[in-house]
Formats: sequence, C-alpha cells, structure tokens
Amino acid sequence: HCDGLAPIAGVFRYRDFGREVYDAFHAGRTVVCRDTLGDETLSAAVRAAHAGIGVVSMVDVPLVKAGRLVA
Repeated sequence: HCDGLAPIAGVFRYRDFGREVYDAFHAGRTVVCRDTLGDETLSAAVRAAHAGIGVVSMVDVPLVKAGRLVA
C-alpha cells in the first residue's frame, strides 16, 4: 500500500493476471513478485494487466478450503 493510492475494488479473474498466477493458485502456492513491471519471467500481457490497475509489486495468497481453490 502507498499513501495517496486509489483503492482497487472489483472482481478480478486469476487468468487475467497470467497462467503463472492461475497455476500457482490451483497448486496452493503463494505468488510473490517485487517488480511486476520489470519482471521478465512474466509475459508482456501479465505485466500490462498489473500496470493497468497500478500494481507494481504483489503477494498473492490463494484461499483453499477442503482442497479446493475458493479465492
């Protein structure tokens, strides 16, 4: 979080942020990226998706209940 940054509200699909995140979540793994704009392991489309909502770093943690990804 950064002071003065607008909140990000809405519904986002995992697939919009790359196969890497989608696959990791379904495997129950946390995804950490310090530089979503410059990380060349992410595709250009994934970097653009993050840039489009102002995300420059992330820690994404899947919510798994009874072995099923729910959020």
